Amino acid sequence: MLPVISRKPFSKSNGYVILAAPGSKEKLADSKILAEALAAGKGVLIVDLWGTGETNKTDNEDLMYHDLTRAVLWLGKTMMGEWCRDFALLASHLRMSCPGSQMEVGGLGAAGLAALLFSAMDGNAVPVILERSTVSLVFHREAPSDYSTMVYYIPGFLGFGDLSLAAALTGGVVRFIAPVSSDGAELDREAMDEFSREFDRVRHCCGSRGSSLFAPTPSTRLPTRENTGEST
Repeated sequence: MLPVISRKPFSKSNGYVILAAPGSKEKLADSKILAEALAAGKGVLIVDLWGTGETNKTDNEDLMYHDLTRAVLWLGKTMMGEWCRDFALLASHLRMSCPGSQMEVGGLGAAGLAALLFSAMDGNAVPVILERSTVSLVFHREAPSDYSTMVYYIPGFLGFGDLSLAAALTGGVVRFIAPVSSDGAELDREAMDEFSREFDRVRHCCGSRGSSLFAPTPSTRLPTRENTGEST
């Protein structure tokens, strides 16, 4: 079972958004993605992904993702795969209980990446919103210990492509809010424009519809364990 907090939309036409954060549901309290959804009158489902929040059975959060990810890898799985499955379960629930309703998915940090990968595999052009999430899994500097987490590790992923290809495979709109590089550094406008061109180029090569949008926020707060709930 998945721990979920839900709110119905003001009207059926407003649709639903499924949101998650790596640490717990509470980590979304001050997020822009939640504030936008509530202001727009959308229905909201906030979930504790597998191994987080109410499903976290360890008292040591600093070691939680390290140990849990290693255990899952030994079983031939990945944390990202488990989190994608959680998004898929909730998406299936919405499609059965609220047929015809529009749906978006999103998340903070690594949870945003899981939402993106879910949409890429779902095949229904589900829009994605990522806040303080990385735009690439390729490291260009040493990763700060308060940003890097084993949750991002997907064996062989970069042999397949990067997140620009995953965004193209969604076939829908992918929106990055306050995006960061793989080492946790906030992107300036120039860097966002560069990644925007890369994402557009890959979409064009794939013949994919949709678009990828990059937007800064007034906050200069970096994504750390304290504001995304991730652990090393």
